[in-house]
Amino acid sequence: MRLKLTLSVLSTSILFPFSSYALAAKYELDPVHTKVEFGVRHLGINTVKGEFKKFSGTIEYDAKNPQNTKVKAEIDASSIDTGNEKRDEHVKSADFLDVAKFGKITFVSKSAKINGKNGLKVTGDLTIHGVTKSVVLDVTDIAGPGLSPLDKKQHLGGSASVKIVRQDYDIKWNGGGMTGIAGEAAVGNDVKIQIDLDSIEVPSAK
Repeated sequence: MRLKLTLSVLSTSILFPFSSYALAAKYELDPVHTKVEFGVRHLGINTVKGEFKKFSGTIEYDAKNPQNTKVKAEIDASSIDTGNEKRDEHVKSADFLDVAKFGKITFVSKSAKINGKNGLKVTGDLTIHGVTKSVVLDVTDIAGPGLSPLDKKQHLGGSASVKIVRQDYDIKWNGGGMTGIAGEAAVGNDVKIQIDLDSIEVPSAK
């Protein structure tokens, strides 16, 4: 089962009156306005989607030097929710994520490159099921920093996505050899992960 990771920053319903605010700052993911989602092909028929309910993360960002962006994120693997309890328990089992042994999914950036308007390519280490691989997040629609009229704090938003192969992370269950339409696997090897997020500036220590 390939895990597609798409990181997408939710603008939420907030309209940001963006300013010239551009100093390097640290932001924390806002769990209320952020979603971490994924999609996997099922029997060659459709794409089953789900999300992780518990996660945390930080972003270091300077609008004047976005290539210096740094990202750290951690997902509670046991918080998976595909809308079906029986399926969720199977994905948590040793056939897939084995959350009893590997409770966290993590991402730590190593570098970033500007990619068009309001975009970045962020390279980093993604660890799933105890296996670490280098991936490149496609970050788009970076919004902010900007002052939210709701909480009077600086917010940073955007969208990021990545597609990975689950077998690269030693997740190899294949449905006991069962195949679906046109011979496709019971569970696809490609996984798309997308995170829609809003992040809030962390006050600097004085």
